[in-house]
Amino acid sequence: MVKIYSLEKKFVKFEKEAKKVVKDILDFLLVEKADLEVFFVSDQEIKKINWKYRKKEKPTNILSFSPPHDFPEHYLKENIGEVYLAPDFILKEGGSIKKLLAHGILHLLGFDHKKKEEAKKMEKKEEEIVVALGF
Repeated sequence: MVKIYSLEKKFVKFEKEAKKVVKDILDFLLVEKADLEVFFVSDQEIKKINWKYRKKEKPTNILSFSPPHDFPEHYLKENIGEVYLAPDFILKEGGSIKKLLAHGILHLLGFDHKKKEEAKKMEKKEEEIVVALGF
């Protein structure tokens, strides 16, 4: 199940499309059952989250968090995590919410870009999603 939350009224306009985009991405990636929460937050809120979890005192476009490994097994089976997006920040830098949703979901499914080889795999998969879904 995909749940979308807007922590400010002005972001409600993104909810319907985001839900469809997430479902399309999961379908494309052949993820049959997945619980995922997406939060639209302000630049200030994502800055706080970025500081709390990454010790970076600046806003960012997206943050993804997998569920903690000590969660009950039945919960972990389908819950792939949470994605936090800052629409104002994304739009200011000319980014795409759809592409960033793909990026965040790939992180939750185990992709990363810390090492060059990992980054190539992740970028290739992102490009496949973007082309296939027309983002």
